[in-house]
Amino acid sequence: MTQKSIAQKSNGLRRKAEKLLSQRDSNIGKMTTEDVKMVHELQVHQIELEMQNEELRKAQKEIEDFANRRRGNNSQFGPEHAAPFRIQGYGIK
Repeated sequence: MTQKSIAQKSNGLRRKAEKLLSQRDSNIGKMTTEDVKMVHELQVHQIELEMQNEELRKAQKEIEDFANRRRGNNSQFGPEHAAPFRIQGYGIK
């Protein structure tokens, strides 16, 4: 993924997060302007992280589904029976 596409995706996530945040009912009480800004930034960041987490979970599920299809979903070929392989001189199981 290029830097430009990462930045575009990040901006898109931010816009979505701000939209979701504007829909939430929040009670800010007697906060200072700086406190309100900080709370807003933290809430937006939290929503961005939640959305990224959701995307990562979907990608993980797709990878697992692909791996299951590749093995034919046969339990005898589970991870414990996988052959070890080497990456850059390090043994990985």
